[in-house]
Amino acid sequence: MSYALLKHQLITHVKKYLEARGFKVESFEGDTIVARGALGTVAVKLFLRESSSELFEALWEAGSSCRDLARFDEVYLAVRASTLSRLVGKKMPILREAFQEYFRVGLLRVDEEGGVDEVIKAPRRTPARESLEVAPTPPRKPLAPQPHEAPLEVAAVRRAAEELAAPPAAQESRAAVGVAGGETVGEGLPDFVKDNPWLVVLSRRGVKP
Repeated sequence: MSYALLKHQLITHVKKYLEARGFKVESFEGDTIVARGALGTVAVKLFLRESSSELFEALWEAGSSCRDLARFDEVYLAVRASTLSRLVGKKMPILREAFQEYFRVGLLRVDEEGGVDEVIKAPRRTPARESLEVAPTPPRKPLAPQPHEAPLEVAAVRRAAEELAAPPAAQESRAAVGVAGGETVGEGLPDFVKDNPWLVVLSRRGVKP
């Protein structure tokens, strides 16, 4: 069989096989068929050698060359059934292990009637593309406003600041009046300030003994 006829036959049968599996053939790159499906891309390299001599070495070399097709999810080598039947003894198990573990390539056997069998399944080179459902981000709760200072606290702070800023004579007068009049230190102030020993010190500030 001529090279051109062999290539045409393999392309026709492999194309039908891929389409039956849900792939769409996109292009032909030399002796390689490129197709795309729901789970990614696949490349099928055609084995176009008919010589029976050194067949094992030729298949080994063809499988090794498929490592250059790293951009595809699955890669296969398509071989005519009559050619593949010439492998005898332990050569096929050795080839199977090399294709799957080392070359990461599958093997398709194509007969003259158009049947295509997957002799060696191609390992996926990239994870299957699955539709991922992204959970919507829950709306963030608005930050609670920080509580304002109570009016009494503000008044107490202002009063203390005014007293400390007053001239010493005024502080003396206020302290004297407070003590003479029998006022309790801290009277009229909020609960969190009352009974604080520093109030006595502050109330006597500037008073001469």
